[in-house]
Parts: sequence; structure tokens; C-alpha cells
Amino acid sequence: MFKIKKICCIGAGYVGGPTCSVIAQMCPDIRVTVVDVNETRIEAWNSDTLPIYEAANAFLAQRISSINSISALCEATGADVEEVARAIGMDQRIGNKFLKASIGFGGSCFQKDVLNLVYLCEVLNLHEVARYWQQVIDMNDYQRRRFTSRIIDCLFNTVTDKKIAVLGFAFKKDTGDTRESSSIYISKYLMDEGANLHIYDPKVLKEQIIMDLSQPGVVKDDRVAKLVHISTDPYEACEGAHAMVICTEWDMFKELDFHRIHSKMLKPAFIFDGRRVLDDLHGELQNIGFQVQSDYYIIDLSVKTC
Repeated sequence: MFKIKKICCIGAGYVGGPTCSVIAQMCPDIRVTVVDVNETRIEAWNSDTLPIYEAANAFLAQRISSINSISALCEATGADVEEVARAIGMDQRIGNKFLKASIGFGGSCFQKDVLNLVYLCEVLNLHEVARYWQQVIDMNDYQRRRFTSRIIDCLFNTVTDKKIAVLGFAFKKDTGDTRESSSIYISKYLMDEGANLHIYDPKVLKEQIIMDLSQPGVVKDDRVAKLVHISTDPYEACEGAHAMVICTEWDMFKELDFHRIHSKMLKPAFIFDGRRVLDDLHGELQNIGFQVQSDYYIIDLSVKTC
């Protein structure tokens, strides 16, 4: 039987580093080496002042879920969550970081780290504490569903067989990483309602999108083949669409030719800006003829179903 004597971890991030630290502690007969091209990271691991990422990420996720909960209240009362967030952030004890209402956090870290805390608390019989941190995840899921419900409500209570352009599939801009992306969840919710999705992302590969939206373990998902189309550019995605749904804050989306897009969309033409990347363009977009909805301040109330 082959016996492992040495392990080399390439990348001293806060996933690989702690994992190999545990291996080194639990298996003293194995020599564990961590390497990284970033000298600062190596120095940090050799110091006595290592940052605690798990709890820190949980607090950042908590802030996002907190402002998203306030956004639901703002939507119900007709207030602007951006103004409320600005007022909250002016308190120096709180600050203004991670106080932007959105369709929820994604990525490989936040949810994993919060759920690690939930698990740890449950194991230690701290059930009330576990429920507190679980609520951060529950609020994130609620925000995604609420955004999807807003889309369906505005499109006259049904999206069945309607073309929806989904712009952005990565969990954040400037990456092709789709892990726990809100776009995955929102796309699946819309698919459950029978929407035809035309998805565009400048960095995410077609194969990745298909895999993320397919049922686990299914090589070829017939529902995805029927309802999901991958577009090569945002104009193609929006042509003939009832709505444009922005799920990733790509800077390029601010520079689109919205006159061209509006002329090719079905009317009324809706924009659902889940990342508020078009905040500075609302006046222009309304003048063009769009019905604009941000997350979650209603800009145009002229459509009575919204």
C-alpha cells in the first residue's frame, strides 16, 4: 500500500493554507510544505498575526444580508434603500463598506464560511447561535427569490415562453468564477417558470453555464437544452426579449447602446438591474422608453402591475 510522506500545497490562500495546517497537525508523520508566488502570503503564515478569514467573511456576508433586509422594507414603504444605506454608512462606527443592496452575495467563500460557523455552533449545542448565522444564508436566498418574483410580477405575472436576456453569469465582475453565483439561482427560478433564457457573460464559458444550470449528475439536461441559449454578445441576447436582467456588475454594461437594444426588444421593454450598475442612467433609460427597476427601488411606477 502506498504511504503518503510529503504533501505540497501550491497556493497559500486561506483555503489551502488552513487545510494543510490541519493535515500537518493531525498527521505529524507527513511533511507538509506550502508554497506561493506571493511572498507576503508566506510571511503572513510564518507570523503570529494571521487573519481569521472565516469569521470575518461571515461578518461581511451578514452586512450584505442586513442591507438586503432593509431593501425589502424600503420596497414595501417606497423608500430608496440607497439613501438609507448612505445614512447608515455615515455612522463611523459602521462605515459604508458592503452596504449596497443587491441580489445577494456569491462566490466560494461567504456561504461556505457562514455554514462552517453554523455547523460548529450546532456541534457545540449553540443552537440559537447557529440559527442566527443560518438566517444570513436564508436572507440571501430570500433576496434572490424576491428579485425573481419582481420580474415575474412586472411581466404580467408570467414568464412562460417569454425571452429573458440575462446579462452576467459570474458571481462578480472581472472573473469567470460562477461558484454560488446569484445568476445561477435566479436563472433556475426563471426556468422553473418556463422562461426562455438568453445568457451573456464576457468571461464565463458556455460549457460552464450549461453545467451550472443542469441537474446534478445529468450529462445532458433536456430542460436546459430547451430553455437556455448562450449568446455571443449582449445585443443578441436582448433582441426580441421582454426583459433585460443584469446579474453581474460588468462595467461594459454601462456602455451599451441602449437605443439599439430598446429598438430590438419587445414592448414594454423592462430592465431589472440586480447590481445597480445603471443607477446613473435611469433618466436616460426612461427617456428611451425602458421600464427600469433596480434592486430594490422602483424607478418607474407607470406599469401598474409592478
